[in-house]
Amino acid sequence: MSSYNRIGAVASSANRGVMVQIMREEWGFRGYNVTDFTGVTMKAAPKESLLCGTTAFCGFGTTLNDSYSHGWSAQTFAGDRDLLLAIRQNAHYTLYALANSLAMNGINSTSRVVQLMTWWRATYISLIVIFSAAALASIAFYTVSLVKRSKEVK
Repeated sequence: MSSYNRIGAVASSANRGVMVQIMREEWGFRGYNVTDFTGVTMKAAPKESLLCGTTAFCGFGTTLNDSYSHGWSAQTFAGDRDLLLAIRQNAHYTLYALANSLAMNGINSTSRVVQLMTWWRATYISLIVIFSAAALASIAFYTVSLVKRSKEVK
């Protein structure tokens, strides 16, 4: 995860010296790199970040569906060969990270997912049911008391 700051006037996720020359070339890092709490906004320098190997934008910023999308569209990408190549390479970094992570250990074509009901999960679900029933009973008793009170007033 790249930090949510700048190195001089350049967003850290778009700093070629750090993201490419040090991380990718010197250290040989081939994995997933996400920004820290920026979303796809101009503060994050999205195009420059993608060109420097940022694979995802984390956070609560504006989405590409918002009117504040800064011109990000299929037409924008279609005319920029370098950006398309960077997005393709970043997809490779993401797939490399996933394929070489614990998420893929022991997964093959015969794998199946088995749901387990542990004691703590059963306890958690039971407590949710009990407290939900208590809340509903409280609402019912409160409603009955309001109805009785309104009848007594009349």
